Amino acid sequence: MSDSIDRKTNQAMERLAGSIIEFIAVGRSLRIIEANVGQQTFNCLSKVCLPNENIMSGSMFEGMPDNLCGDVDQMMTKPIFPVVRWPSQAVVNIHECGYVMAEPNPSNPAYLKLKVVDKDILHEDVRITVDNGYMKSTDFIDALHHDLKKGGIRVYKTEGPSNVSAAPIDSILKTTRDVVVCLKCQSWPPITDDFFTRERLNKWPSQDLLNTISDLDCFVVPIGHPGTDSKDNEWRLSFSVAEKKLIHEMCEPYFNCMIALKALKNKHFVPSDPDKPTSFCSYFIKTACLWMCETFPNNDYSLMDLIRKILDWLIDCYQQKKLPHYFIPRQNLIGHHSRELCEETGIKLG
Repeated sequence: MSDSIDRKTNQAMERLAGSIIEFIAVGRSLRIIEANVGQQTFNCLSKVCLPNENIMSGSMFEGMPDNLCGDVDQMMTKPIFPVVRWPSQAVVNIHECGYVMAEPNPSNPAYLKLKVVDKDILHEDVRITVDNGYMKSTDFIDALHHDLKKGGIRVYKTEGPSNVSAAPIDSILKTTRDVVVCLKCQSWPPITDDFFTRERLNKWPSQDLLNTISDLDCFVVPIGHPGTDSKDNEWRLSFSVAEKKLIHEMCEPYFNCMIALKALKNKHFVPSDPDKPTSFCSYFIKTACLWMCETFPNNDYSLMDLIRKILDWLIDCYQQKKLPHYFIPRQNLIGHHSRELCEETGIKLG
């Protein structure tokens, strides 16, 4: 009798928790529309100051509730930047400012170096970042700070994925923006070919969505792998535009899972040292939910069951010390973490 009461109590508590999460998620569609309008408005305003292309990404522009959003992530590319080419691809529609050739890292295929084929065709502001035939990522960031300041942006150098943290300069985005200066790729890298063709148990993303994503831009950002000695010369592939589109199309239950897991992360995974990355971050939650969308039909499980399945998947990843990148599964997102840290994180998630 007692077991039956406990089971019913647990079921009632889970239904209540699921209802609370669903209530928090209300307004997702409206937030996505507002984000798209904000993107277009910001583009118009920024062109008055600088002729740059700005792409807003991150939680706010993925439709997350305001209380779970941090700074706005702003990807910025300039007309003077060269295009990134892949060795196996022919030159097609290369911008007049030239191109650089990608040299992927076999050990960490989401990272690469940018070899300069012809320095003379690069813009003079880019040429100064060339060192021993390669574009140096750290010099590239430093060389652009002056231009950002000229555009009225108060710049603070940061560590991590963002190149600089910029104070707001308009009334559309009233929060601080993490600016990631990046180069546009000529096309998606060949290493992502399997992403568009792999078999998916849950038939998601659909073929139509995959076709749409294949037409979106792919970028490289000036940041090296944390476990390499040559990170000053390394760049990382970025699929932020595709991720934003996928999350906009993600079914509601899995999006609600992202909300719940991000709230848990914010409460239980607060880094003791703000200058050091945490072992469990929002990007890992996003990665896990995208993988699970491919695997488990959301109609077969309750919201709390889906959250448990995602947590079980993450715990297994930390136990094996291997969390596969969504677009490039050969890239291990936690491969540079120590065995002890992975075990500690897995226990905490449990």
